[in-house]
Amino acid sequence: MNRIGSWVDELFTIHRTRTLTIREYHNTKTKINKLGLERERTIGELRSIQEPGFASFGSRAPPLNRAIHTFLSAPEKCEAEIELVNQVSNAEWTPSYDVKITKPYTGGEDKMQLISYANVNQSTEEEWSDVELVLSTA
Repeated sequence: MNRIGSWVDELFTIHRTRTLTIREYHNTKTKINKLGLERERTIGELRSIQEPGFASFGSRAPPLNRAIHTFLSAPEKCEAEIELVNQVSNAEWTPSYDVKITKPYTGGEDKMQLISYANVNQSTEEEWSDVELVLSTA
């Protein structure tokens, strides 16, 4: 087997191992998130028993209310644009890659193409329609 073939076999082995590890991680994370949601439902049920005002939320916990308080000042009246950024837990992303190797039948050089993807998983119970999503490794 030539060096490129050996390298390709090694790359596929690493990719397969990494894919299985990522799949196990996602399965475990999904189970943890489901347990967290079940916990929130149970808390909601307990609250509705203890405090009748919470009964309208059914078996789930009432939504969290978040407030932002800020004070703005300017030397004179003007227009301003304010951007709010929100970070939540139970949302994650992982990179994923496809490697395509082409061996030309008529000679020439082997070609390799690396395609990257982002796998996004969110179980925040928040609506994510029409949101600007920024992915970061930081």
